Amino acid sequence: MKCSIISIGTELNLGLILNKNSKYIAEKVTDLGIECRYMFTVGDNEAEISSILKQSLSCSDLVIISGGLGPTDDDVTRNAVATALDLRA
Repeated sequence: MKCSIISIGTELNLGLILNKNSKYIAEKVTDLGIECRYMFTVGDNEAEISSILKQSLSCSDLVIISGGLGPTDDDVTRNAVATALDLRA
């Protein structure tokens, strides 16, 4: 089984926050016998999140998304995932 990890947050791309979640998740999936093939970090951009998710789904059996979801109106992750999966948000 192959896995991709997608970390979402402009603060990650700007280096404002260290991306510890991807490391932790990769360690845990490896312990489960799942090969972590790809790690992506994408900013809070709906089109980019959707594009990376589509790419991940094409090359992985499992996709784990970390970050990007919040209680604010400016969060675009839900819409990006819906677009990538051709669903209504």
